[in-house]
Amino acid sequence: RPTNPATFSLLCWFPHVLAYGKYIEDFVTAIQRFDLETFENENGIFEIFGSDLLKFTVIGLFKWPNSATRQVCAFRPTKAKVNIGSFWSWEPSLDGGGAALWSTEPETKAGPVPFHKAKVTELPFFKFILVDDKVAVAQGRSGSVALWARME
Repeated sequence: RPTNPATFSLLCWFPHVLAYGKYIEDFVTAIQRFDLETFENENGIFEIFGSDLLKFTVIGLFKWPNSATRQVCAFRPTKAKVNIGSFWSWEPSLDGGGAALWSTEPETKAGPVPFHKAKVTELPFFKFILVDDKVAVAQGRSGSVALWARME
């Protein structure tokens, strides 16, 4: 379980539909960042084939439903960032409006459920399988597994 969440770089991804892993470090620089002061999570792609021409990230709050064990981390992306070099950028909100198609906000008949009250099963989440000072292995809600290396 992560005792000091920080920034992790994606090394390997095992989609649930594949029987083998995709080693992606040589193709894509993907980073997962946790901020314990704001409980903000940023997850994204910062380089493709060694070029930072295209960047895509999603940002939002995260929570530990059981803060004692920190085995499951639920999150809700609320904003996306898309950059093509320094030429073009777009930062849509994922809380509805024009990006409602991408919304991760559970709703009831009374309206949207606030993040802090939403059940883990209603949110994107991942379960940590192993975390130490160097790596984190987590399984996402879809069943895929990712191997991350801690960045200094």
